[in-house]
Amino acid sequence: FDIPKDAIHLAYSRACKNQAYLYKKRVLALQFHLEPTKEWLRNMVKSGAGELVAGNYVQTGEEILKNIDLVDSNKKILFTLLERLANSAHSK
Repeated sequence: FDIPKDAIHLAYSRACKNQAYLYKKRVLALQFHLEPTKEWLRNMVKSGAGELVAGNYVQTGEEILKNIDLVDSNKKILFTLLERLANSAHSK
């Protein structure tokens, strides 16, 4: 997909050229997840084990759980982004 005209491109990956963008300083679009908790990830791996077949852009359950401590830093990133968006909206 293409990002909207005048949007600010923020992130990309090999799998997707438009992983994140900011539009008019009020809309943050993310093509990835920062919100999962450790419990949520463990449950996802357990219940979806049959779907987590290693591929170019699919992690195995083992790979996901190996990096589960990233949840803590992802949460900080998410709340920082939301705080900045909220502050930007209130400053107008």
